[in-house]
Amino acid sequence: MEYEKKKIRLGDSNLDDELSFIRDSREDAKKEEKEKKENQLKTSKKEKDSKTKGLKEGFTRKTFVIKEEFLEKIEMFAYWERLTVTEVVNLILEEFFRNKKIKSIPEKKLL
Repeated sequence: MEYEKKKIRLGDSNLDDELSFIRDSREDAKKEEKEKKENQLKTSKKEKDSKTKGLKEGFTRKTFVIKEEFLEKIEMFAYWERLTVTEVVNLILEEFFRNKKIKSIPEKKLL
């Protein structure tokens, strides 16, 4: 018995089966781009919702880094005055900004 090696030609169906994993990657790139844009929109909406969720109108959440000594003083003051830390911080900021003229940030430099 002699084994005959069959030459694979472009039109052979076996070759088509072997190359079936090849696809147009441009479609995948377009699909990924679309999904990325959708996720960005969802994320920005979630961020806006989470910043104000459960808060009174006109309030928002923001994280700040402050000295430990200030935090301790704020917490002690809040405890003895029967206020929340948020109320104390708002009082401090109201006092700080009282009678000060604040310029708005130019639109190009907004954060």
